[in-house]
Amino acid sequence: MLGAFGAGLVAALSLPPLGFWPMAVVGLGAFYSIVTRVNLAQRLAVGAAFSAGFFGFTLWWIISFNLAGWFLMIAMAATFISIASGFVPNRSSVPSRLTRIAGFTSALALADALRWLWPFGGVPVGSLPLGQAGSPLSPTARVGGPVLLEICLYASSAALAELTDFLIRPRNGPVARIPGTVARIPADGPHDDLPGPEPIPPPSLPSPARSIGIAPAAVLLAVTAIVAVSTEAPTGGPIFGKRLVAVVQGGGVRGLRAINSDAETVYLNHLDPTESLKKGPSLILWPEDVVALGGPIKGSPQAAQLGDISKRMGATLIAGVTEIVSATQFRNAAVAFGPSGRIIGRYDKVHRVPFGEYVPLRSLVRHFVNLSAVPRDAIPGKGPGILRTPAGNFGVMISFEVMFQNRARAAVEAGGEAFLVPTNDSSYSSSQVPSEEVAGDKLRAIEEGRYLVQAAPTGYSDFISPTGVVLYRSQLGKQQVKEIWVPLLKGRTWYSKLGDMPFDVFDAAIFALCSGLVLFRRKGIGA
Repeated sequence: MLGAFGAGLVAALSLPPLGFWPMAVVGLGAFYSIVTRVNLAQRLAVGAAFSAGFFGFTLWWIISFNLAGWFLMIAMAATFISIASGFVPNRSSVPSRLTRIAGFTSALALADALRWLWPFGGVPVGSLPLGQAGSPLSPTARVGGPVLLEICLYASSAALAELTDFLIRPRNGPVARIPGTVARIPADGPHDDLPGPEPIPPPSLPSPARSIGIAPAAVLLAVTAIVAVSTEAPTGGPIFGKRLVAVVQGGGVRGLRAINSDAETVYLNHLDPTESLKKGPSLILWPEDVVALGGPIKGSPQAAQLGDISKRMGATLIAGVTEIVSATQFRNAAVAFGPSGRIIGRYDKVHRVPFGEYVPLRSLVRHFVNLSAVPRDAIPGKGPGILRTPAGNFGVMISFEVMFQNRARAAVEAGGEAFLVPTNDSSYSSSQVPSEEVAGDKLRAIEEGRYLVQAAPTGYSDFISPTGVVLYRSQLGKQQVKEIWVPLLKGRTWYSKLGDMPFDVFDAAIFALCSGLVLFRRKGIGA
């Protein structure tokens, strides 16, 4: 249990802010060595322990919203991984290295794919792919998204663990061979008072191919081939145009919840540097919810000010707006003002943050937890995130949504030529969530072959290439305005065309095959 918990902590260090991707391989390899050596009940237990170490660290940010939510999310994630661990073949009943590697990979990858969908619409924040956004495995995302990336990560980690086990496995001492018998000769020589050799059948010696661990070596070779093919796979196609985008970061104190900050100050921190811009940008991007209103944006003084800026600059301005609808509900939207000064479009956030923008089972939870920090629930939007503007067609993901590959893919299918991510990480005093969000930006850019621009009130604002390279990243807490030439693309990656389904089906098929082989070889699954 302690070993599995420690392996989870080690794997968690692969995610930002540390972001040292090899730690995932070390942690997963250690977990593989543990979970394949124990029985069913123990596998369930060590799977939960690994999850407690991993998710306890990577989901630490939830404590800023709600302590009970942190415990609940860890428990739910641990349930998936624990059950998956129960299906991992163990060494005593499955001698085949390949079956063990395939069973481990398919079971855990399938559990993650389900966890990204349920409950609460899925919570992929704090997941292993975020730690691999800058690793050699990252190109696989443009072929198979996070599913293929995880398959390659689990498989390579397990294969390396098998090879390591083979290399450090204790070797037996010298053996004296007598026809039809095998006798052990002590290291200090023969002894007359020892009984003679006990007749036993000659052992079946391993073949040279098995002795060098050909199965894990073949798995590593297969992963290498997938990475090589992915590196050469299509990105977003040729650039057909560029737009000058001004990213406005108002700056301010970090670690403040919205209920404890002054909405007028936040608004002015973004308005003042925007008004000082010179004419030139085609698009001005503001962060999420920096325009906090007690009612609709339309007809408000803020709408008039933002419209005047757009008209004077001859540019499109996209601002994050929150609108109070009632005592229990609000809206979170990205609103676009055209060069005419009028509102030309809006996108309402679809994927809300559980225990941050809404409280699941509020009527029940309120009896046990103080929910004053989340007084209202956000009304979810519908449809793909797309804003069609004179500056171009932009796929929009608001903050938390950048963790969901389906939001990015839907935006590209709707005609998105570049990604815009208005976000707000000001509630967090540490760099954990902002850093994880940059990793999410990189994965979405790679998967869909699009340039991505993010704006945050206190950082990180960033600019990401379709290969996942961070071309610009702001400083936390500083007021900054950055003008960036953003290329527009219309091409599609393989993943953009295929989606998750083929790789989910492949993973499920391998899982079913391995489970069937294991059940066929033994009388009970707990063996």
